[in-house]
Amino acid sequence: MNRKNAKLNLQRLSPTEVDVMRQLWTLAPVCVPDLLEALNGRRSGEPVQRGTLHVLLGRKKKKGWVQREKEGRGFLYRSTVSEDEGRLRLASEFNERVFDGSPTELVQTLVRGKGLNRSEIAGLRELLDQAERNFPNQDKTKGGAKS
Repeated sequence: MNRKNAKLNLQRLSPTEVDVMRQLWTLAPVCVPDLLEALNGRRSGEPVQRGTLHVLLGRKKKKGWVQREKEGRGFLYRSTVSEDEGRLRLASEFNERVFDGSPTELVQTLVRGKGLNRSEIAGLRELLDQAERNFPNQDKTKGGAKS
């Protein structure tokens, strides 16, 4: 499967599958023993078992998120999408499910819930300024909060 087709066919991931993707983005290409060690090093609860990891990797492969290649007697795993592409996809799906696709409602909820320090506020302000410069003719109400 080529990278472009994989991106189009990606399916939603469970929270545990997202944890595996985070490790793949950091470590890839990676073999199962190294991936298992990295996953279990971050967990506070029950460790992930080797068989469970194989099932998770198989699911992600079927969903279009992971590819594997033969290496010696085992396999190396890697993501089919970059971390930026994957995170954007996951955030967009969450935004659609929870906030009906409204980026304003998503950001408002995050800001109210977390509270921001001055540096984070400055970073968000710069992102908004950059978005405004990139889309000078865009309707100012598009993507805004629902009335």
